[in-house]
Amino acid sequence: MEEGKSSVSLTKHTLKGEISRIVFESEDGNYTVLRMVDDKDREYTVVGAITGANEGQGIEVSGIWKKHKEHGRQLHAQSYKFILPKTPDGIKRYLGSGLIKGIGPKLAECIVDRFGANTLNVLDDFSERLTEIPGFGKKRLDMVKKAWAEHAKEREIFIFLQSLGISLAYCRRIYKKYGDYAPAYIKENPYRLAEEVDGIGFIMSDKIAGMRGISGNDMRRLTAGMVYTLNRLAESGHVCYPQKEFLEYTATLLEVDEKDALDGLKHALESSLIVVESLRDGDVYSPDMVYKTSLHIAEKELAFMLARLGTYQTHKGSTTS
Repeated sequence: MEEGKSSVSLTKHTLKGEISRIVFESEDGNYTVLRMVDDKDREYTVVGAITGANEGQGIEVSGIWKKHKEHGRQLHAQSYKFILPKTPDGIKRYLGSGLIKGIGPKLAECIVDRFGANTLNVLDDFSERLTEIPGFGKKRLDMVKKAWAEHAKEREIFIFLQSLGISLAYCRRIYKKYGDYAPAYIKENPYRLAEEVDGIGFIMSDKIAGMRGISGNDMRRLTAGMVYTLNRLAESGHVCYPQKEFLEYTATLLEVDEKDALDGLKHALESSLIVVESLRDGDVYSPDMVYKTSLHIAEKELAFMLARLGTYQTHKGSTTS
């Protein structure tokens, strides 16, 4: 066997535990190396495209074991989902991560030191027991009870979002935008994230859609792909683009047939996301040009303003003369 190669066990295995350490995470989120421990305190190395992972986070991951010559036995993840942590250390990191308003690292440590692995159960059903902690008065109890109750639905949503490979930072942005409706909106059309949530583009939305089982030629993907293509072209300085070449470029970007791209263009046109216009120069018409709606409006407004400016300057000149 060549150096650095690994032997493979084709049997699929599932591990359940908590993330103890993030060893490596690529910038694009396509490759992560992490260590996790199970409920018997056995540590494992997991590798794969696991985005949104945080130390202390509970995780259930399925994949294939491979034995690397240099790094030993590793589980190559094929699927995963985040779950609530169960060990005291994991719960301490979870509560102190800033997810729950009013509970920071110090308070999280005090709570977990008192209740250990039973902490989350206490917060759910027996929050009055928090007064067993020295210095924990009624005011602080009310604050924590309120924060935990507000977070109850939110944490379920965050676990759902993280199960789609969405990082904690983006989970917060999505929740701020959609609130409790976030899961419903994403299930309905994950591509809306690209246009409505800052920092989430088509590529990330497409990855989320793939995890939701949305196919490459799904109309939601094709429609969003029209806007994505126009955004890419705009980055190169194109306000609009000839329809024929646009469809060819879109088909290449999305890895679909040109017929699928045309279907997406028609639907995006019906949805007013794009504009298709024939430009005229005298008696000659150019090929149909495809615009993103916002750029088409901007171009028309610019032409109108320039025309008004020219009229104003001509009028001003004739007055002063």
